[in-house]
Formats: sequence, structure tokens, C-alpha cells
Amino acid sequence: GWIRALQVSSDAVSVQFSETRAKEIMREDIADYYSAIVSGLEPRISEQPNFLAMRDIFAGLRTEMTLEDGQAPKKEQVDEIRKQASKLVELALQRQVGP
Repeated sequence: GWIRALQVSSDAVSVQFSETRAKEIMREDIADYYSAIVSGLEPRISEQPNFLAMRDIFAGLRTEMTLEDGQAPKKEQVDEIRKQASKLVELALQRQVGP
């Protein structure tokens, strides 16, 4: 659900972009939080290929969501967050067959 929330919010900001709205999703702590949740799953789950891919995306999102002091968010950044959030949703919905 929390990944879907990122997808929906980034989509909404992209459609009606403003710096004020974009700043609400430009927070690296969001990516850190999501990464910690996935990393904290039982190892047989968190080491599945889809979860490993999710952790890689979170690392990239952390960089994308970080704004330097005084830096204004750009629509291109929001679009990239939206794109990555959609990938995360796809990965989260994958069922892995394992032991």
C-alpha cells in the first residue's frame, strides 16, 4: 500500500506540477523508510529477486528525492519518481516461487 501511495502521489504531482506540491514527495527519508521495511523482512523473503530489485530502486530514489538547500524541485525529477514508483508497484505484485 505504501508503494502505491508513492505512485499515486507522484502521478498527481506530475499531472499538476508545482514546486510546492513537488516538495511534498522530494524527501529522501521516504525512500530510506521503504528500504528499511523491505530490508527488515524475513531473509527468505527479502532476498527474493523482486525485493532485491526494489532495494536498488529505493537507493536511486533516495538520490532523486534529495534536494540541496535552496534547490527547487523540477518536473523531470517528479516524472522519474513516478516512473520508479510504477516499477516498484510491479515488483511488489510479483509472486516468487521458492522453497
